[in-house]
Amino acid sequence: MHRRRWLRPGLAALLVLVWLLAGHGRTETERYDPHSRIQRPFGQGAAYFTAAAALGQLRDADGVQSGYCLAAVLRPHRAADFYDALYAWNTALVLQVDKQGDQTASILSGDLVLRRYLGDMRPAGAGRAVFLGLGAGISHVAWAARDGAAGGSADAFAFLAEAGLEWNLNPALVLLGKGQYRLYDRGGHDHSGWSVHVGAGIPLPF
Repeated sequence: MHRRRWLRPGLAALLVLVWLLAGHGRTETERYDPHSRIQRPFGQGAAYFTAAAALGQLRDADGVQSGYCLAAVLRPHRAADFYDALYAWNTALVLQVDKQGDQTASILSGDLVLRRYLGDMRPAGAGRAVFLGLGAGISHVAWAARDGAAGGSADAFAFLAEAGLEWNLNPALVLLGKGQYRLYDRGGHDHSGWSVHVGAGIPLPF
């Protein structure tokens, strides 16, 4: 029981360390200055609205259930409008709404995700890249009455990790596939779980 208690926080800490080291190594290799916009070309960066269907399972739910995820993906060039270093780090800023679970147990989250590409996605004509992401957000969880216990709901912070692929068929269409794990275990309700997402996106008009 003691090992299980520390397993997920330990894995989360290891993932953060690997993600940070990967970003630091690439920055040094390509000699980008994370505090300067000199390296960023003029022009407007790419940003997409994506919609994905999902299948996954929450620990407190019964079996595999469907879900969805809607997101605004600001590629590194556009993300640098909010924080300069994101361009140097080849990292996108993702704002998403994610819904998983069913009437037995569900979680609806609004998240901010930093998505680190393993291939260069800074140019406007970038084609495809595998990515790793870390994020956090506010989640609304709900559960049904079960085994004599009453149903209810709660709101709290949740954390997530993702890995996947973005693939531009052309500048006006991007395909997305990813796996995601969300950590939410509070008040005796464990709505942590995995999900697999497949979807597509189109450019944002602004």
